[in-house]
Parts: sequence; structure tokens; C-alpha cells
Amino acid sequence: MPLLYPPALSLWERVVRVVGPGEGEKVAQTCSSRSAACAACQMFLCMKNQYFGDINDFRKYGLLRTLCGNDLSLAVCWMLTEDDGGQDGGKRRYLKEERYWCKFDETLFASLKQTSDRDKQNVCYAEKWGILSTAQFYFSDSVPTDTGERQRYFERFFLKSRKTKFDLIFFDPDNGWEVPSAPYRAKRSVKHVYSDELWSTFSRGHSVLFYQHFARPREGRDAFVTNTEKQLIWLTGAGEVYSFRTTNVAFFLIPRVSHRERFRSRASELSAIWEDQFLTT
Repeated sequence: MPLLYPPALSLWERVVRVVGPGEGEKVAQTCSSRSAACAACQMFLCMKNQYFGDINDFRKYGLLRTLCGNDLSLAVCWMLTEDDGGQDGGKRRYLKEERYWCKFDETLFASLKQTSDRDKQNVCYAEKWGILSTAQFYFSDSVPTDTGERQRYFERFFLKSRKTKFDLIFFDPDNGWEVPSAPYRAKRSVKHVYSDELWSTFSRGHSVLFYQHFARPREGRDAFVTNTEKQLIWLTGAGEVYSFRTTNVAFFLIPRVSHRERFRSRASELSAIWEDQFLTT
């Protein structure tokens, strides 16, 4: 269900209500009229925030908090897409089972419990609530379908990440790594991160983590994970690739040599704290 606002509010006022005046000024850079006809405001409010706060998000933020600790800087590239009106992201039953889920990360659970309020189901609150203490977040606009615009989207991201020299960059596409059925120019390309984008990020000196949804791999999930790790090693030249699996998704980590020992240690911490919520390889 979309966010509900008093009918008298303009789109611009609705944007400010969601993200606050400071972040609202960033939207203003692409907002020409601050009126109901403003495409930039309309697009911002239609971003696919339906996932924020669901069980997959709880595990995702738990993974990021454990991997980064307090000493590794993190950039989150949201790779937002428009809300498709589907039921994905409705997996919030865990928020009513506090006694069980709170033990994994009490602070994180308390933050995401607020997403029971539909007005709080927006990724901007990940930053507002300080869920990831070492992180900066990019961008509030959607991933472009047009090839040239997509390249500029990532050029802007790389420019910002180079200035801050982040240790780890996390890509959060809807589906994960590229697949043959969604070539670069296809409409569904917005749901994927592509090989050249992963390689460009790693080659700039960052460790890379990305989200991967399990579809129905023909070879089975174990073989899918193993093959993906091998392909990522071949693509980037990294000596090692780690994977963190949950029931429905996986996260692949491509570490720089300088980060390997810390990530190995924190992968062990993850297994100890989160028990069977993650399968680490």
C-alpha cells in the first residue's frame, strides 16, 4: 500500500515530509516546479521502498553491521527501482516475534520494528536511524534504463566513492548479478548489477558486496553459489570470494587483500551471532 498524505500537500511537500528538509534540497536540484506536475518528485515517491524493513532487510543490515564493525567505511548504492505494486517486501511477521529475532541484533530489531508503520517503509530511514554507523547512502533516484544515463549514474557514484575512499561498497539491486535474459539495454536491466560495474568498483580499490536473489537455478543452489564465486574470481582477479546465504537470497563478497583477514574474522562472528540464519562459504 502506498504512503498516504493529506490531499492538500503538493508532491514537493510530500517529499520533504518523507526525507526531511535537508535531503529534500537534494531532490530540489532536479525539481523544476515543486508542483504536482514535477516528474522528479513523483518518481522519488514511487521508488520501490516496499522491501525496507522486511525479514530479508533485517538479515541484510545485520550482515553489513557485522562485516563493517566500527572500522570499515561503507557506501550503499541502493539501485532503486519503481514500486511494482507487488507483494514482495511484505515479509514482516518477524517483527511480531520479538523474543526470537531480537537476540540476533537488538538495536537493529528495535529500529526496523518502526517499519510496522507504513509511513516508515522508506529507505531514507536507514540513514536517519543510524542503522549502519560507518555508511553513506547513494542515490535517491532510480537506476536508468538508458545506457548513457546508466553510465552517468555510476560515474557520479564512482566520483563520490573515490573522494571518500570507502573500504566496502554494497550494491543492492532487485535481483542481483546480470543474466542473459536481461541485457544491458533491456527494461529489466534496472534490476541487475553488471560485470563491468563490479569490475570497475573492485579495480578502484574497494571491496565489493552485492545482493543476489535466488531464482530457480537449474544447477541447484549449491552449484549456483560455487559457480558464481568462480566467475567472480575470474572477473575481478580476486584471490577469494565469500558468500553468505539465507533462505531466499545470497550475498557475494569480493574482498581486497587488505581486508581479507578482517572479513574472515567477521564471517566467523556472523556464524556465532546469527547461528543458522546465514550459511557462510
